Amino acid sequence: MKFTADGTTYSTKSFYSLEPSGMTNEKSLQYQGVASPLYPDRESYLTAGNNGLSMSTGANLTTADPAEAWTFTRIFLDPAGVGDGIPDFLSVDIAQNQSGDVFDLIDSAGTVLATLGVNSSDWNKVGEQDLARVDNDSGVVSNATFDGRFIYGLAIELSDFVVVSTGEQLAATDTAILAAISNLRIRVPGQGNKPRTDYAFVASNTDTIRFQEQVPEPDSLALLTLPALLGLARRKRAGRESCS
Repeated sequence: MKFTADGTTYSTKSFYSLEPSGMTNEKSLQYQGVASPLYPDRESYLTAGNNGLSMSTGANLTTADPAEAWTFTRIFLDPAGVGDGIPDFLSVDIAQNQSGDVFDLIDSAGTVLATLGVNSSDWNKVGEQDLARVDNDSGVVSNATFDGRFIYGLAIELSDFVVVSTGEQLAATDTAILAAISNLRIRVPGQGNKPRTDYAFVASNTDTIRFQEQVPEPDSLALLTLPALLGLARRKRAGRESCS
């Protein structure tokens, strides 16, 4: 493997995608040159791929869209994985770098227990590709404006989240809060904050986060990029933004 040959230190981990609900974005992104939509529903663009997750399919949030709030598959957290220096969530933005998204850890009633604001500086460039944009409602495919788009990676640890009730970072000792967390929710601002994120997937570290429904782990491209995400996309601990 090239990373071994180059003397790069890395850890191999398994990541599975979280399945979203309630997506209302108008368009989806996929590899350039495809003449028809790859999948019949929007959610599949965040969970499907060739033998695993794909960095070349995703949800395209146009600037005309209203604010989004996606609630993902029910999750169960292992306190032993909190603050261990290994990312618990990995995500990829496949069309534009952006700012203003909020990751919430919520309970079964929808109450936000811990939250994390994401800035544009938290995303780091890990690749480049040509894309086609598909309108899932009409089936129209266009690649006029999506050539040479950069791929950005984001790595998040559970300890990056801020506990709403205390204002402190989430820790392994917050056992009651960890036990009450049932879902991840991502809030994406409306057109007042643009450009907006075009998520390829939101995946979780299976050593720390378990959930009810799983799809295959990332394909070779995602796995080969993992060391880059670990080394380059680590969230900055200084000046972290917190949102309630």
